[in-house]
Amino acid sequence: MTVLKRTKNTCRWLDPEKGLKLRSCSKPALIVVKLASNGASWSYNVRTSIKLPKGSYRATVYGLDKAGNLGNTAAKAKRIVTFRIR
Repeated sequence: MTVLKRTKNTCRWLDPEKGLKLRSCSKPALIVVKLASNGASWSYNVRTSIKLPKGSYRATVYGLDKAGNLGNTAAKAKRIVTFRIR
C-alpha cells in the first residue's frame, strides 16, 4: 500500500515510522498491510505519534505474490481510495 499527499509539483509519501517524507513522485514508499482472514478487507492505522496535516490523500493498494511480484490488476476504483483529513 502507498499513501500519498500531493501538492503542486511535490509528493509526500507516508513512511510508517517517520510520517510524511518528501520523495520523487515516481518512487513511492511501500507499506506492508495484511488482508483479513476472510481475504476481503484490510485496514491500516497510522501511529498516534504521526500527525498527518489537513488535506487530501490517496491510498493505493498492491498485491504481492509468493514469487515477490508486486502489482494490481483490479479496476482503478477498487485499488485507489482517496480521503480527506480536516
